[in-house]
Amino acid sequence: WGDFVDSDGEGDIEEVSEPSGRYEEGLYYPVCIGEVLLSRYCIQHKLGHGGFSTVWMAHGLLSKKDVALKI
Repeated sequence: WGDFVDSDGEGDIEEVSEPSGRYEEGLYYPVCIGEVLLSRYCIQHKLGHGGFSTVWMAHGLLSKKDVALKI
């Protein structure tokens, strides 16, 4: 199922992060595992990607629920 990162294995941060070389200004946003967006969502896993965006699993810090963010 795509590029899902296994949460059971303890990977090196370089192995579970997006390669920064593919990001250009105005295109994809370079998200990092553990990054907090808008003081509301903590990024946990990459779920998948397409031509215009990437979908990330995040934990809602206020709602205490897991959500999918299309970035």
